[in-house]
Amino acid sequence: MLSLYIMRHGDAQPARLGQDDAERCLSPLGHTEIAQVVEQLATELSHFDVLIHSPYQRARETAQAVLAKIPATDVIESHECTPAGDASQFGDGLLALLELKYPAAERILIVSHMPLVSYLVEHFSLDQQCPLFATAAVVRVDIEQRQSRGIVSAVIQPS
Repeated sequence: MLSLYIMRHGDAQPARLGQDDAERCLSPLGHTEIAQVVEQLATELSHFDVLIHSPYQRARETAQAVLAKIPATDVIESHECTPAGDASQFGDGLLALLELKYPAAERILIVSHMPLVSYLVEHFSLDQQCPLFATAAVVRVDIEQRQSRGIVSAVIQPS
């Protein structure tokens, strides 16, 4: 079984005048949120097979905070998982990548943004639910072998 962990980055600093959205860093609250969620994840996970994150600074920082507690065998920065990313394109590409390069992968973490994280849950879940994500929240979708959709089996949020 493949477990996809779809995570929204932590709370970000407000944009400064003229600042590119991709450059926004995590706020102090965002760092706290991520630490809380990673603590919960670490109770059930020893590692991820693959961690894929957006190139935006706040997603990079979120991925780094996760990796500090839960290592990943491979880390990929993807320009396809930005806020404007296409869930179908990213999702289908991910399944193809896993089949070709990581056929034994069981635990994948995707660190991205709203609205893409919601659309990814919709894309991968059998009931096609499209949840709203709090910052730093994680939804786990469990997918049986040779399937492209699965069930939402867990939602983890900062306290």
